[in-house]
Amino acid sequence: MAHTVCSEGIVEQIHGDEVHVRLLGAEACGGCKAHGHCTASQAGGRKVTVRSDETYQVGDRVEVSASGGVAARALWLAFGLPLLLLAGVVVACQALVGNEKTAALAALGSLAVYYLLLYQLRGKVSKAVTLQIRRKY
Repeated sequence: MAHTVCSEGIVEQIHGDEVHVRLLGAEACGGCKAHGHCTASQAGGRKVTVRSDETYQVGDRVEVSASGGVAARALWLAFGLPLLLLAGVVVACQALVGNEKTAALAALGSLAVYYLLLYQLRGKVSKAVTLQIRRKY
């Protein structure tokens, strides 16, 4: 059985086949002790764009989902690779230059370049990291 990550949301805008959805916070989060530290409870401010052939109206309640593999790929691109890059650049610069400040600045610069490159390749990344949408009744 494939695991999926689901979030409920409301359609805010529609442009052609792109549906812009504002994700809602989880209803059960209010009583949770980790409410202030959990990203699931802070989803109310997040917006996602999902491609769909179905017709939606602004205000429709929908469920946005991603398979576990897609979610893992997105997490890897957003956090895993940058962490490895950061650590690798710090170690390499420290070994080559021997100056901690230079190593730290080079590592931060490499992160800036990585995220800029990721932004430039967002079209390809969006094809690899796809979301599904379905109407919530």
